[in-house]
Amino acid sequence: MFSCLPISIWPRPRGGGGGAGGGVTELETTTSSCATEAIRRKHVFEVCGYGSLLSRVGAGSFVRSAAFEVGGHDWAVRYFPAGDGKGGAAAVQQPGFASAFAVLLTPVAEVRASCNLTLVSRQRGTPDVVSRTAPTKFVHGGGGVAGAPALGSSTFVKRSQLEAPESAYVCGDSIRIECVVTVFKFKKANPSTAAARVNVPITPTLSNDLVRLLETKEGADVTFKVEGEVFAAHATVLAMRSPVFKAELYGPMREKRGHQHISIEDMQPDVFRALLHFIYTDTMFPVIDDDLGGDGNKEFIKHLLVAADRYNVQGLEFICEKTLCEGLTIATVASMFALADQHNCSRLRDACVEFITASDTLADVVESKGYRHLKSLCPDVMIDLFEKATKSQKIHSA
Repeated sequence: MFSCLPISIWPRPRGGGGGAGGGVTELETTTSSCATEAIRRKHVFEVCGYGSLLSRVGAGSFVRSAAFEVGGHDWAVRYFPAGDGKGGAAAVQQPGFASAFAVLLTPVAEVRASCNLTLVSRQRGTPDVVSRTAPTKFVHGGGGVAGAPALGSSTFVKRSQLEAPESAYVCGDSIRIECVVTVFKFKKANPSTAAARVNVPITPTLSNDLVRLLETKEGADVTFKVEGEVFAAHATVLAMRSPVFKAELYGPMREKRGHQHISIEDMQPDVFRALLHFIYTDTMFPVIDDDLGGDGNKEFIKHLLVAADRYNVQGLEFICEKTLCEGLTIATVASMFALADQHNCSRLRDACVEFITASDTLADVVESKGYRHLKSLCPDVMIDLFEKATKSQKIHSA
């Protein structure tokens, strides 16, 4: 037989801690969310001189658009007029296709993206979507077209549709390819506690403060003399941004220099001014966009690239290389290669080789005045360029 014992019910204490002799704290709830962001951008690639292009290229050779940015990564369109030769069973059974791809150029990049490649009907003025690719994860260096991750199709369009006398896609001996790249990114999860919802009305002013510091020269403790013009700066800022300035301002040479101006040889004052501006602000000096144009702008950026290499300012060196890569021409590619070789600019050097091979312009470059001039001054550099371009052509045709 069971016996019932009396049970006393006590009021629950408010507040306090849990466990023996303690109370229960109020339950606090936090939430977070995660969403996918899609960044889309369209690039229009005009392939001019299409008739002559067909007679000059074979399977595996391509022409390439300029680089364009989507989702923080560089992309380009590669078009193979005679096919890439890697289309699998469909390409083997029906070899009469042209191929097109969007390729990821940014090195050491990992991205999830999709692509629509469109061949525009010039007669109707409307796009005919030929190739769509589903979202796919790509890692640069993991294969693809000519060593780059690619989105597109080996059987992009039948060559007969382009090479017919009354082709709807060829107008003025050119075709137009529209490429829409979509990059997918996960937005960072945001906690929604009361503290997180507090809006702090603070506008970042660090970059403006550094510009003002450079302009007013307040607290400057080092001066440079460039072709008679004196520049005042702050040693701590320079040392923080350039290992070369750090060694010069805080290394053994500091005691020998004393308080005299530091003389900068073989550099124009405007170039040094632009170098200082980037060191303080991480932005290009406005004179590059406003006061110079065309060839003058390219020459200025070439000098700025040399200065960035000289003081190991890598951010500025990258921007200068990218700008020069996008402005390559048959007349300038040889001299750009020599500049890249002299200052060990691998991105610019590779872009020069790809420009020659991708556009099938090796013969035109060899006949250019710039190539002949550099061949007489720097024969070893030109031989290296020719060998790299020839080797790259063989790889593309393989």
